Parts: sequence; structure tokens; C-alpha cells
Amino acid sequence: MTNSTLIYGGGLKPRGMNPLQKGNDWNEVSCAIFSQLFQIDDRGDVSPDLVERYDISPDGLTYTFQLRSAQWHDGTRLTAADVQFTIERIFDPALGLAMAANLTMLADSHAADERTWVARLHTVAPSFVSALTDAPILPKHILHGADFAGDVLDRSPVGSGAYKLARRVSEFEYELEAHAAHHLGAPRIGRLKVVAVPDDDERAKRLARGDLDIGQIKAQHIERLKAQGLAVYRVRAGAWRGMPQNFRRPRLQDKRVRQAIAFAIDRDEIVTKALLGIGSPAYLPISPSAWVYDESLATKGRDLPRARRLLADAGYAPGPDGVLVKNGERFVYRIGIWKDEVFRRTSGPLVQKQLAEVGIAVELDFVDNAAYIKIGEDPGSTYDTIIGGWSGLLDPDMSLSKKFHSVGSQNPIMRYANPDVDRLLEQARAARTTAERAPLYRDVLKILVDEQPWIPVAYPDYVFAARPALKGLREGMTVDAWYHLTHSAWQWQI
Repeated sequence: MTNSTLIYGGGLKPRGMNPLQKGNDWNEVSCAIFSQLFQIDDRGDVSPDLVERYDISPDGLTYTFQLRSAQWHDGTRLTAADVQFTIERIFDPALGLAMAANLTMLADSHAADERTWVARLHTVAPSFVSALTDAPILPKHILHGADFAGDVLDRSPVGSGAYKLARRVSEFEYELEAHAAHHLGAPRIGRLKVVAVPDDDERAKRLARGDLDIGQIKAQHIERLKAQGLAVYRVRAGAWRGMPQNFRRPRLQDKRVRQAIAFAIDRDEIVTKALLGIGSPAYLPISPSAWVYDESLATKGRDLPRARRLLADAGYAPGPDGVLVKNGERFVYRIGIWKDEVFRRTSGPLVQKQLAEVGIAVELDFVDNAAYIKIGEDPGSTYDTIIGGWSGLLDPDMSLSKKFHSVGSQNPIMRYANPDVDRLLEQARAARTTAERAPLYRDVLKILVDEQPWIPVAYPDYVFAARPALKGLREGMTVDAWYHLTHSAWQWQI
């Protein structure tokens, strides 16, 4: 370990340090502070984090996990009791945590001894280990008996990750120091300063000035930063960008309308102009890196005549100004846009122009991140959609069930419900082999391509810029979500 300091340019102001607390989620600070039982590594595979090894019973229902020797940042030993405490909090109905929906296969669990945690499932679920990558393990000795909904961990977060909080400079800046007893190895960089710069252009400027050592950038910044001598890494992502349709809006309950919107969007233009080619068009609501991805299921390309026919069949006709009208109401389609993120800010006007060609008048509402998150959690009856982004390297059970099961944790933005989709997802979760699961997920994707509840737009790659002295990143490495990168910072060196 060295006394060096790395300044990391974060993308978002952290909403809180406890990733399990409602409304917080993961961020670039909490990803460095907390550990999970399993993680997604830089190859895109699920690999052990706090788990040293595990066994599955012959019937596939009982998992026995042996934990590594690990310590909390305050020096207390991390034990299986902490794992069990975390799981119990996830399922506490008083907390109403969305993560519980990802672990419905779990029947019961217990700490068998200090380093052994045993989980028993209701039914065979090959996605169980993948589901555990999303759950941070929390310290029972700090939170037991405390108000979990309070701000105990926000004030003084204690995790078992590679870095621990040394000082909160402001709501945008956090100073972390290495956790020498980190279970995967001591960090090579002694201090990590995370500075949140939500505006993509401002973050690129700070990288160019040398105020930041590393940060995510967009394709529009690559050449300028290369000219400044920074190293640029194109990183394989599990992310995809799309437009979830708000079923609270009566017109979007008509499948023909959603199909028409999907056919009217020119994804090639969006990839060319908003991503500058750093990505590819998306036609399926799942990452191409997912093993269930099958492009033969997609209907590719733009089809304006078909979009116009579908809208006419749905009862829409052009009004005097060319905007479609039905029952005296103009077709106005409102999209929430995160104004500081380059892809969303650039693609919004492109979608507006493209849908105008079939008579849909698009209103773009450019908002800050806080307002954008609120729209994403509940668009109410005001917004038709957002242009959003989601990670997708997890097992298809996680990626698809979160969004498209009627009780999925990300479904409330749409309120989409299809009993056939629910049934197929539940059957796929219970199937034991990939051969059994694959046709079930294919049937789910066929339905989603037909019904278009969540219209895919693009598969972006991530791009990071760093000063050349920073070692440990590589071209073509994989990260599920951009804010997860700090979880691997302990392997970097200057």
C-alpha cells in the first residue's frame, strides 16, 4: 500500500451510503465501502466476494456458503450472523425493500457458525447466486436495534469493502482511506477521493485540467481528452438504454401505439449521433452479453409506413397541423430527460424529430438528476416515458423479472402486467438447467418484442478516461454499471 491519493470523478451525488435503505441504491462511494457475497468481475462473470466457497445440495435446494475471514472497518469480525441480519432486513415488510422481490426463491436461512451461512430455497433457482450480487452485507453490531430507516450508516458508514470513509467534505465530495484488512487484499492506493460531478461536460473539463485522475466520459469527449494526454478505455457494459412506457396513460395501454413508437424510432441515427458509434442499436430489452440474448427474435430497422398504419388502426388521424388526433385530443408524448447526461440530452431531440414524422408531438422536459429519479420511480399521469439506462449483466431472471414481472422492483415506472409473462418468468426461475430455462426466456422476449412495454433504443459501451500513471484498467474490460467501477479500485496502482 502507498500513500498516494486517487481523485475519482463520480457521476452522481450519492443519495445515501446504505445501499439497502429505500431510495439510496448503489453509488461510487458505497461501492468502495461495502462488500457483497458475490460480485460481477471485470470479465462480466459472477465471482465470489465475501464467499470463499459454497456447495449446493443434490436436490438444488440448499446452499452452504463458507465465508472468507473478513473484518468490518471498525475492526469487528464479519460473521455469518451479519449475512443473516442483512437477509432478514431485506425481507422485513416494515422496510418495504424492492430487493426482496429478487430473492423470492429463498425459503429460510440461518448462520450455522461464525463463517457458515446456509440458505434453503422454495424451489430450484439457478439465479440465486446472481441475485446475491445486488445485496450489500451490513454490520449487525451497528444496526441491530437501531432505526434502520434512520441515517446511522449515512452518518458513519461501516462496511467491509476495500475503502472506509475518512471524511465527508461535502455532499459531493468524500475522502476514503484504504482498509488494510480487506479480505481480497490490501488496496495499493492509500486514499481515494470521490468527487461527484453530475454534469458530463464539466467532468470532462476537470479531467482535462488535471483536477480528476479518472472518470467516466462520453464519446463526445474522447478526442479532446486523448489530445490532453489522458488514457481512454472503452469498456464493455451490461447496460442498455430504452423508454419504459407508462401504462397509467390510457393511449399507451394500446399495444398498437407502443408498437408504432418502436417502429418510428431510428436507432441507427441515435447510435451515430448520440453515441458517436460507441455502441449499437437495441431491439431487445436485455443486454447482448446475456446468455439468453437472441437477435433473431428482434424486428430490426425503422418502418415508418408500418408505424403510420398501426396508429391509424388505433384510431388516430392527422389534425390541421399534422399532429395526430383521436376523440379531439392531440397526441402529445412527454419525455423526462436527465439534462446533465450527454446521451439522454442528445437522444431526446432525435426521438422528438423521429416521432414527429408519424404525427406524434413530443414534449421534452429537461430536469436535474433528483427530478429525473423521481420521474423514474413514479411518472404519475404526467410523463409518458423517460430515456433511461439499466444494467443487464446479471442472470436473465434478475434482468427480466425486475422489469417485466408484475411485482418486479423496476416495474412501477410502467405498471405493466401480463399473466403469461409472470408465469414464464416464474417457471424459468424454477427450472434447473440452462436448456430448460432458455426456451422460457425466449417466449418472454417474444411477448416483449410484440407488446413493447419497454422500448429498447441502444446498447452503449462505457468510456473512462484516466491519467496514464494509473494502472489496473484495461481496454475491453467489463463493468455492469458505471458506478460499480470503484469496487475494483483496490487493484489499481499509481
